Amino acid sequence: MNEPAHTEAVKTDLPSPKPNRRKRLALRFAVLVVAVAALGAAYWFTRPPELVWWRSPDIDGTGRHAIVLIPVGWKLEEPVDVGRETDGEWSAGYSLPYVDNRPAFIRRLFPNAPENAKLEVVVSHSRSKKSWHEVTQPEVNDIAGPGQERTIEHRATLREAGIWVGIYYTRTNVPAFNRTYRRICDSLRIE
Repeated sequence: MNEPAHTEAVKTDLPSPKPNRRKRLALRFAVLVVAVAALGAAYWFTRPPELVWWRSPDIDGTGRHAIVLIPVGWKLEEPVDVGRETDGEWSAGYSLPYVDNRPAFIRRLFPNAPENAKLEVVVSHSRSKKSWHEVTQPEVNDIAGPGQERTIEHRATLREAGIWVGIYYTRTNVPAFNRTYRRICDSLRIE
């Protein structure tokens, strides 16, 4: 028996493995982008605030307090002036300097130049209401060059209680100063 000879053509046009490899590489890249975006979003929404509220001790027994936002980690040093009365005017001063709160081994691994930074709060209560300091617009002192301080002064007054508060914010880290000084000045109030 003679069977007809079937000649089947052998396919030699197999697809190149490169398109599959490209698809896998693109998929891996897309997964990497999504993972980095998710980590970035998680950090953004869970990072600690840059500024926190600080409240002064009672102002001369009035039950009022000065309240202002301060950079995280800055702590009250001993009051510069605990509060004293002179000619019917009571005043107190508080100094809140920058403190590097990083663990010691991190400070050794990543040293940074010490920053000259401080927030001073001066509170005054006039029983006679003779002297007044009106609310001022923040005044930023221009800097002359890198490494020099940038400062701002701002005051608020509560006329009916005879209380005024002044803040003096100083920093050599200009980007940090620019990021925070408006919020600090806008937050100053007497309650």
